[in-house]
Amino acid sequence: NGSMGFDAFTKIAGFQHYYGRNEYNNMADFDGIWGIWDEPFMQYYAHGMDKMKEPFFATLFSVSSHHPYQLPDKYKGVFPEGRIPINKCVRYTDHALQKFFDTARKMPWFRNTLFVITADHSVDSDIKEYYTSVNRFAIPILFFKGDGSMKGVDDRLAQQIDIMPTILSYLNY
Repeated sequence: NGSMGFDAFTKIAGFQHYYGRNEYNNMADFDGIWGIWDEPFMQYYAHGMDKMKEPFFATLFSVSSHHPYQLPDKYKGVFPEGRIPINKCVRYTDHALQKFFDTARKMPWFRNTLFVITADHSVDSDIKEYYTSVNRFAIPILFFKGDGSMKGVDDRLAQQIDIMPTILSYLNY
């Protein structure tokens, strides 16, 4: 709570509920800097979404792939280090997302949900293609429908501001 002002922003933006470290209420899962480790918080989040009345909009900010690139004790040495420090943390976050989807796919809202996964900013990369003027700031944007109906890859340039009109178009709004 208080990290980057998300709890204050959600009030201004009209969100009905905010769930952060205080609401999670288990300091054993606190990473010591940013918030709750991704795996337990994403499980908390999935179960929280299951209590929401459909249709709903929810958003999650994960923290484990941020500097200082640490992992929960039980995962130290589990994920390959890679060539740069963030690699092991991205692998851990991928693991946490897999666990989230394993839980979420059992819930009634899953098949009717559009998931959008993206990053808030770029990071150092060990892939040379990302050391160009355009790709230096590249981040992924992934749209996934719980029923598996969305297929394909679109490699055109886009930016975060394109997410909202893309969702609205998808909803025929």
